[in-house]
Amino acid sequence: MDQRLIDLYHDYAHVHFDRRVFLERAARIVGSVSAAAALLPLLAPDDAKAAMVPPDDQRITTGRVTFPGVTGEVKGYLAKPKGAGPYGAVEVIHAIGGISPHIEDVCRRLAVDGFIALGVDFLSPLGGTPVPRNPEVASLTRSLKPEDTTGNAVEAAQYLRGLPESNGKIGAVGFCWGGGVVNRLAVADPMLTVGVPFYGARRRRPTSRRSRRRC
Repeated sequence: MDQRLIDLYHDYAHVHFDRRVFLERAARIVGSVSAAAALLPLLAPDDAKAAMVPPDDQRITTGRVTFPGVTGEVKGYLAKPKGAGPYGAVEVIHAIGGISPHIEDVCRRLAVDGFIALGVDFLSPLGGTPVPRNPEVASLTRSLKPEDTTGNAVEAAQYLRGLPESNGKIGAVGFCWGGGVVNRLAVADPMLTVGVPFYGARRRRPTSRRSRRRC
């Protein structure tokens, strides 16, 4: 595979320009738009194959759930250790590309380690993360209202507190876009035990023009 195509797909996924731009630029490398379109699914990562804990692992139970959010019904992927508990729980917040096999695998890893884990589909107000996913899902995520997303994150934490196997101690971990959601959740939910943002945007509270420049 030409390294230029790999680099171009990386930019498509992380800079989040649209599919048309990818096809135009790839066509300059492979000779035609049709050839570029045929290559696109070959370049897309298959993170399901990288799973560390399979969905049918006998140590845990998994399933699709819904819970009431501020925008209506919110979808999620729940993984739990087998046994009555009680267990601590973790809200797992996806990156800008929506809930994915990787996020579901993270939930299963946490369940193997003795935590209840809920991967929240924050695109639920728009019908949920599209299947199959593609980098253009990012534009849908950017269209979400931050206050709605924060509200749904708070409701997800409340849902975890209410589970019979939960000990009421709730943490949250978020990746990229989800890291910013963790920071907002930590401000909005004083009962949150711990939050781990992976390089998400900070929750800023500037007190002056000078402090705003520093943020």
